[in-house]
Amino acid sequence: MKRLLLSALLIAFTGILFAKKVEIKDAKIIAVNAYFEKVNHYYGIVNFQDLKITEQYVINNNGEEVIYAFNFSNYGFILIAAEDAIEPILGYTFDSQYNNGPKQEGFQGVLDGYSEHIIFLRSNGIEASTEIAAEWQQLIHYVPGQLTSVDGSKDVEPLLTCTWNQDWPYNYYCPEDEDGPGDHVYVGCVATAMSQIMLHWRYPTQGNGSKSYYYPPYGTISANFGATTYDWDGMVDNSDSKINLPMALIGFHAGVAVEMMYDWDGSGAYSTDVPYAVRQYFGYSSTCVYKSRSSYQLPAWKNMAKAELNDDCPIYYSGQLPNNGGGHAFVLDGFHYNDDMYHFNFGWSGSANGWYLITDAGGFTNGQGMVINFFPQDDDYPYGCQPDVTYTNALGSFEDGSGPMENYDQYASCSWLIDPQTELDSIEYISLEFITLDTEPDDIITIYDGETTSDPVLGVYSGTSTPGDDIVATGNKMLVVFEADGDAVTASGWKLEYTGHLASYCGSLEILTAQTGILGDGSGQDWNYNNGSNCMWKIEPQFATGITFEFTQFHTEEDVDEVNVYDAGNNQLLATYSGEYTSGNMP
Repeated sequence: MKRLLLSALLIAFTGILFAKKVEIKDAKIIAVNAYFEKVNHYYGIVNFQDLKITEQYVINNNGEEVIYAFNFSNYGFILIAAEDAIEPILGYTFDSQYNNGPKQEGFQGVLDGYSEHIIFLRSNGIEASTEIAAEWQQLIHYVPGQLTSVDGSKDVEPLLTCTWNQDWPYNYYCPEDEDGPGDHVYVGCVATAMSQIMLHWRYPTQGNGSKSYYYPPYGTISANFGATTYDWDGMVDNSDSKINLPMALIGFHAGVAVEMMYDWDGSGAYSTDVPYAVRQYFGYSSTCVYKSRSSYQLPAWKNMAKAELNDDCPIYYSGQLPNNGGGHAFVLDGFHYNDDMYHFNFGWSGSANGWYLITDAGGFTNGQGMVINFFPQDDDYPYGCQPDVTYTNALGSFEDGSGPMENYDQYASCSWLIDPQTELDSIEYISLEFITLDTEPDDIITIYDGETTSDPVLGVYSGTSTPGDDIVATGNKMLVVFEADGDAVTASGWKLEYTGHLASYCGSLEILTAQTGILGDGSGQDWNYNNGSNCMWKIEPQFATGITFEFTQFHTEEDVDEVNVYDAGNNQLLATYSGEYTSGNMP
């Protein structure tokens, strides 16, 4: 069953304005004024005249206008209510455009929640509170030159840096289904939210126990958590275009842990099963529990969420529409104190991730809940950095070893050698980027163009400003060394991602006009061809009346990687070859 987060609060009203519909011309003025304020407070300095609305959309509920969405050139979007009995700003993002087409379930659920809320206000003739009326007045009469700074010391910026998804290739280990993305079922929003939070902690190294259950038509679905080592350093913040086996594995195991009800068009599970699953199979806190919104008044609910976020604990959040509506689970991972907006990570590659209102103005409520105390149980966590670590994955990430809740050790002295070269894959160079950086100025990260400290230095880094560009090694090895100076002043640390770039072999269409010649995938006899290769050759010698060719070497992944031969004159498929052929047995 898919669960959906809806926003909810409880407020006592002192009505001063009768609720009335907001026209789009007024909403457009408010959108520009509000977005100017949000961008300058939380994103970066921009001139008022440089904010340009490129698209505007009306969101309806049974023919009634309920929400307006405005996209801004070079930025994101803002949602403005079409009803003045609710707060004017329903949500905003800085780096994701609003799409008027089909939406991923979490974001659609939030929109549906706001929509139902506004219909509720109108149907019941509920008036705007003093505070809400003042918000509308302030934005409609906004003066850009009077922009004031805000105190961000109480804010929690998004705790998650990852933007995972539910579809291919994240679902690589999920049950096969030819109707699903990549011929597999979806990971499921519950498992994706769990996985993203576990990546935040990079925990556990190994699971506990095992689980099997039967779910038709996919049969028995099993996971042996206790026999699995989770390779957090092999995971990255986003892998939409490349299969990442460690990421796919944790997503599948999280689904099995909650007995995911898999399906080709969407997989679901019960959010109330999450605390037991993460305690029992993944070693998270024995105090990890599910809390229901219906048991709390608004201030207590918000304070509980803020307490979690202030402790650097992302919150598994879920909700469901009234009348057995759809549901969704995602992650609440930040809040802005001054405008009381909350950051949602929907688990769809960053789509619509942004800041949203939590409200039940006028007494509108709906089913929602959150899982709190979702943090590692191990008393030895975090484990600190380890000396002389070597990484052989072609891509991955690593951090200083302090985890998200503690500062690194004042005596930290560690090194990480990135060495993804194998006997079969040729790595031309390595690129590395800082995801986060926060060190005391004398605690230094040094990056070397090679495998020893005698190799050239690519860069020396400390403080809080990350380099704007990737750091690139000229060869297939890179060494990272972190040295803290030993004094008591430390900081939260850093996280890096790296990519080993494979040599480029065959690629786009190549036209061959010689009377005779040799062609191949470009990898030679020493290396494997690259995953995702899509190569074409058109053989058209001048004056030729026919073409013959023969294979001298052939070895591909059988039934997966194919060589197809076509008649270029009519595009007829002449032959398909796959697998391994030996000398004397060539096709």
